[in-house]
Amino acid sequence: HGKDQGFSFIGDNLIAGGTPSVLNQVIDLRKGTGKNILDNAQMKKHLTSLKSGAILSLVFGLPEDVKKVHDNGMFKMDLSKAEAVVGNIDYENKTWSGEIKMISNNEEGNQQLVNTLNGFKMMAGAAGPEVAELVNNLTLTATADSVKLTLSITEELLEKVKTKMEEKAKAVMPPPTEEPQQPQENPETPEAQEE
Repeated sequence: HGKDQGFSFIGDNLIAGGTPSVLNQVIDLRKGTGKNILDNAQMKKHLTSLKSGAILSLVFGLPEDVKKVHDNGMFKMDLSKAEAVVGNIDYENKTWSGEIKMISNNEEGNQQLVNTLNGFKMMAGAAGPEVAELVNNLTLTATADSVKLTLSITEELLEKVKTKMEEKAKAVMPPPTEEPQQPQENPETPEAQEE
């Protein structure tokens, strides 16, 4: 969108991403000099839905340039009333699971977004049975005030998808070519020297 983006390693287990001003805010917060989410009334109300102890918890607002109606003729997505994205991802019993929810008081727009994303899931599923199984483990639902993505993906399934991707990559990659052998120079034979 024409804005500089970046990321920064803030700590041993914390990476921040976004525009330079957002990164500076995160760095200031980490130093103890910035404002945190508890100072933001609009975002603070979403913290109650976070799962304590999850590997990843997230709460963030959407930039204004994202919060609009996107319509390219084939797909229409109305994010104009989106307030925030909240979610948790966890890993237990060799399974990645979680829930990511976009808070948006726009029942029609939410259903439209889910329909569009489910269409993308169907297209992705055409890539093969492993990918179809993967996307079928992503469930999208719409309510009057949110769009929710729930996931449950086993390590075994991820390994199957990885193996299939590697096989497909090898199939489309040309085999390595051998260096053409240089013709060996024939040393002159004694007979040729005599002539």
